[in-house]
Amino acid sequence: MVVFLFILTGIITFINTTSETKLLPLKESDRGVMGGPRSLSNNSPEDYSTPTIFAFSVNQTSLNSSLNMAGDNSSIYYLTDYSSLQNPNSILTGIKTITNGILIYKARKGDTLLSVASDFGISLDTIRWANNLKTDRLTPGQELIILPVSGVLHEVKPGDTVEDIAQIYSASIEKIIAFNNLNGSNLIPGEKIIVPNGRIPKTYKVFAAKSALPEYPYYYVLPTTGFNWGVLHNVNAVDIANYCDTPVFAAAEGLIEVIAYDNSYGKYIKIQHPNNTETLYAHLNKIIVNSGDYVTQGQIIGYMGNTGYVIGNPGCHLHFEIHGAKNPFAK
Repeated sequence: MVVFLFILTGIITFINTTSETKLLPLKESDRGVMGGPRSLSNNSPEDYSTPTIFAFSVNQTSLNSSLNMAGDNSSIYYLTDYSSLQNPNSILTGIKTITNGILIYKARKGDTLLSVASDFGISLDTIRWANNLKTDRLTPGQELIILPVSGVLHEVKPGDTVEDIAQIYSASIEKIIAFNNLNGSNLIPGEKIIVPNGRIPKTYKVFAAKSALPEYPYYYVLPTTGFNWGVLHNVNAVDIANYCDTPVFAAAEGLIEVIAYDNSYGKYIKIQHPNNTETLYAHLNKIIVNSGDYVTQGQIIGYMGNTGYVIGNPGCHLHFEIHGAKNPFAK
């Protein structure tokens, strides 16, 4: 094993010193989480036609490799250290790039939608929307479109404008233009553009009756300290009151899916959990996690506040919702 690693290290060093085109570190790429490939052929660096990916992870004392060799028109993803990935334990296999930082990932045995989203640092909904998934179950060999950021992949239709697209997905016009390198407002029907942080509108018609939801009595922990009013309201929510800046914890492990602000919730966080439920934490004063982070149960994610619409002075409390299960903290 030691001899193999020594030989492999020598090969990488040789390629770097003899090739006119250096290997492109992921973290130095200007396109997305994984970045674009740098071709080793004599073709233009912009030639992204069905490249093969060689992935190396180098971290001083360890070297993990995953090789898939085919032909001369090969491209290399070269990880200079584990910080290039959201999940340093992930092995890059079966990955190819399309364009604009979009990847095709081939699911491996043991993959879940949550683990893939965590590996690439994007939300679960981003993967669901891009692949039109009807279920979160993955099968080995299943190909998934992976966007470089959380958001929506939009196919331009005749008459579409950037302003219209931004309004549909509640996104920033400036970010859409910048991310897709759009010149002017003319869009080409049929082309696909990425809407960073965009969201497909989702409305809760009438929240399911309390008795119709599944129960997970020991799955969640109370996400903060204070007085729990225990009155079920709004979207399966309870309010817990305490002093401003009281720590707020993740009620269960999961992926940070949304960090946002609106006039009602104020600053809020939404977490997607492995049991396919979501929790929402609103009126926060401060948020200390980022979208795409994977958090453990009881981990501090923010601090209680009175942002958004609250009643009373100072009105500090946590509005805590559970989507897809009974709220065990309702009295």
